[in-house]
Amino acid sequence: MRKQATDHGIVLKKLRLPNNNVSLNIFSEKSGKMHLMAYGVRKITSRRLSHLETGNYITFSYRNDDGRIFLVETELVFGYSAIKSNALKLNKVYSVLQFLNKILPENEPEPEVFADTMALFKKLNNSDSLKTMSEEKYLQSMLQKLGYIDQQTAIMATFDVYEFIRELTGLKLQ
Repeated sequence: MRKQATDHGIVLKKLRLPNNNVSLNIFSEKSGKMHLMAYGVRKITSRRLSHLETGNYITFSYRNDDGRIFLVETELVFGYSAIKSNALKLNKVYSVLQFLNKILPENEPEPEVFADTMALFKKLNNSDSLKTMSEEKYLQSMLQKLGYIDQQTAIMATFDVYEFIRELTGLKLQ
């Protein structure tokens, strides 16, 4: 069964494949984390190439052919240029994107997590300093919303969010 749909999302990860193809993980507003195949996007004439940079907020159309999802069209909504011009901010954003890519279940809508992530990126993009962003607080909140920890664990003085993530996913954040 073929189904075509449009959604908004953040590019979590891009993996280059042979023959000008790309494998993408996108955290979408309606569908959660999605794995898509994008054929021909690395061609010099492709308009989609610049839209698919990691961390970009895009509108995209996709086609679902019996469980295989193919990217059809993209439109860049916001590129977060202020984040990408600051190495410290960019490092924080990449840490958050890696975390989300590892921890989010595929094809499960997570509207609260998506909204919080968008708010974090907007705050980070519009802020001049990193002090407005508490990465640890954000990560802890996401772990709670996704059901990995409960309120009691989150408020424990001995709870180390970075160590918990390291044990859970193997990612060394911070």
